[in-house]
Parts: sequence; C-alpha cells; structure tokens
Amino acid sequence: MKRNFDWEDLRLFLAVAKAGGLAGAADKTGVSAATLGRRVASLERDLNVRLVEREARGYQLTTAGRELMLHLEDMDQAARSIAAWQESGRARRRIRISAGEWTTRLLLDNIGGFWTSASDWVPEFLADPRVRDIARRRIDIGVRNRRPSQEWLAGQK
Repeated sequence: MKRNFDWEDLRLFLAVAKAGGLAGAADKTGVSAATLGRRVASLERDLNVRLVEREARGYQLTTAGRELMLHLEDMDQAARSIAAWQESGRARRRIRISAGEWTTRLLLDNIGGFWTSASDWVPEFLADPRVRDIARRRIDIGVRNRRPSQEWLAGQK
C-alpha cells in the first residue's frame, strides 16, 4: 500500500462521492468525467481497496468508500479553513530586499512611494553589503551600486 497519496485524487474522490457519480462531480469540479474516473481508479489502486461499485446510474460507494468519505470531509474542512486564512490577507508574501546601510535607509525614508499596508506583500529589509544569492531565494531584490555579474540577473539604473 502506498504511504503518500495524491491529495488531488482524494479531493476528486470526495467530489465524486458527494455527487454520486462522475457527471455531477465533473460539473462541480470542472474536471472531465473521464479524468475523474481515472483518478478514482488510481486511488483505488493506491489504497488497494474498492471504493465504488460502478452501476448504470452512477457510482455506489462501498463500505470502504463511505469510511474514506468521512475522513475526507474532515480534510476538506481543513482545506477550506486554509483557503479562508489565505484569502483573509493575513498570509501576505514577504519580499526580502537587500541593500547597503545607506540605501536601506533611503528606501525606508521613501517606503510610502512603493508600499502601503494594504499591499498584498510585506517588505523585509536586509541592510547588508554582502551579495546575497537570488537564485537560492536568500533575497528577492538586491540593490547594489554596480551591475550584477551573473548574466541571468536583470539590472536597472
């Protein structure tokens, strides 16, 4: 039995289980009925258990399918809670800006020109003359007094 399941397969199975078949779940999720059928079959293989009985009028959940559905409803509620948290604006992206001390002071003195508290991001300033690695996400923006030596970095006066 597989230990790490595809969360999307689980979410799509829950949609199929709630809708009672592929057509209703396809309308709700925007995923084609054929893809939903493949994803449910894939989940059954991963779990090594039959979750649905395929009938002429849709899917009938097996006992295992009903049990899984109960677990997935908790997972779905947690996912909705996370989505609500993210949409609330409390999860704003932090943008790390690296510059020398004097440049950082200049940026802070003029912060109102490029950022407000209503922005969907939050600046994080690093007053540091060392060159930080953008490729490894140590910073997002580096302000320096010379052009970058790496050809894949953009520079602007």
